[in-house]
Amino acid sequence: MFIHLEDMYFTYSLGMPFETEVLKNINLEIDKGEFIGLIGHTGCGKTTLIQHFNGLLTPTSGKIYVEGVDLNKKGVNLKLVRQKIGLVFQYPENQLFEETIYQEVAFGPKKLGLSEEKIKKRVREALKMVDLDYNLYAERSPFSLSGGEMRRVALASILSIRPKMLILDEPTANLDPQGRDNILSEIKKIHYNFGMGVVLVSHNMEKVAETVNRLVVMHRGEIIMDGAPRDIFEKHANELIEVGLGLPQVTECMHKLKEKGKDVYTGVLTVDDAEREMLKKIKNK
Repeated sequence: MFIHLEDMYFTYSLGMPFETEVLKNINLEIDKGEFIGLIGHTGCGKTTLIQHFNGLLTPTSGKIYVEGVDLNKKGVNLKLVRQKIGLVFQYPENQLFEETIYQEVAFGPKKLGLSEEKIKKRVREALKMVDLDYNLYAERSPFSLSGGEMRRVALASILSIRPKMLILDEPTANLDPQGRDNILSEIKKIHYNFGMGVVLVSHNMEKVAETVNRLVVMHRGEIIMDGAPRDIFEKHANELIEVGLGLPQVTECMHKLKEKGKDVYTGVLTVDDAEREMLKKIKNK
C-alpha cells in the first residue's frame, strides 16, 4: 500500500470561534500505479485532503501512512516523502518564477543535490514527458508561453524529481477545450508509459470519467463512493444527482433510455461506448 489514511479528521482553526470541520471519517487506500479521479463539488474538501498526502497539512485526528511511514510521527523526514509524492497545485503556472524553462524544471533536481550532468538529463527527460522539445523550449522564458504550455512546464518541474505518485489539483481549470484535452492526454501518457500513480482532482465528471480507472467521490468532507467509474455511474446515478454532481451527458442519456423501458447498459462513459451499445442492440434485433 502506497498511501493509507485511517479514520482521519481535519478541522481548520481548531478551538477558535470560526473553527470548521473540513474532513471527517476519511479511510482511503491508494496502491502504487493507480490512476484515480477524486471528484466532488468545490468546497467538499478535495484540495484539503490531497494536502495531507505529503504532510503539507496534519490531521486533527487519525493516521496517514506513505509506504508504511507514519507522517504524524515526530521526526519523520517530510522532504523524502515529498520527493515520492509530486503535488501540482491548481493554476501551477502562477508558481513559475525562474527566468528560463530550463532553470524552472532544474529547480527540484538542484535541491536534491544532483550534478549538473544529471540535472540536465532530468530536465530533458521531464520536458519530453510533457511533449515539449528541449531544443525549442529550454532557453525560453516560461512567461512567453500559452496557458497550456505553462501548465506543462509546471508539470515537468514536478516530474523532474521523479516522484512515484503525481497528485494534480484541477489541472485543466480555465483552459480552452484543446488545452484541456492536451493536458489530460499528457497525464494519461505519463501514467501508462512510466507506470506513475496519478490522483486527478476535479469537479468535471465528463472528462475524469473517460480518463481514470477508479473514482473517489467526496461530499461535505466525506468519501461517499469509491470504485470503478462504470460501476459508480451505473449503480449510483441517483445518489450522484442528489448530491449535485450529475452524470456525464452520454451516461445520462443511457439512463433516460433505460427509464423509457429500453434494455441498455447504463455504465457507458463515452460516445464510442454508447455507439457500440446501440449497434449491439440493433444487431440483436
